[in-house]
Amino acid sequence: MLGMIVACMAVQLLVVFVQNRKTSLKMLREMLIVLTGMKPGFNAHAVMSGREMDEFNVIDAKVEYMACKGAEIACESIPGCVLQVYAILKGRDRSQSALVSVAVSALTTGFNSACMSFDQDGKTFSAASMHPELY
Repeated sequence: MLGMIVACMAVQLLVVFVQNRKTSLKMLREMLIVLTGMKPGFNAHAVMSGREMDEFNVIDAKVEYMACKGAEIACESIPGCVLQVYAILKGRDRSQSALVSVAVSALTTGFNSACMSFDQDGKTFSAASMHPELY
């Protein structure tokens, strides 16, 4: 479990480093956000608010969001589902709550993957695009 979390944070820290390597103070702030586990929320806010790319950024907010979300799926969600299935298969007691937990984990992973695919193919909606008269 610790390996999954460390791997996910390492990939997210790498994304932050690549994104902010020219501005050290911003890079340090973003790395602290990753280490506290609040990076998904900050990325979602940046995408929804339509944050523009500045001259020091390598990728835009949407691509950064996708990279960090992909790291979460690859390093935490999928290995977590596999670990749960392994524990159920190896254990003697197969409770219904354990099976529901695996199903919820797998469905959540699938939903997140589908959302990423839709965001890549379709238009990402922001508050300004849904209600332009307010902005």
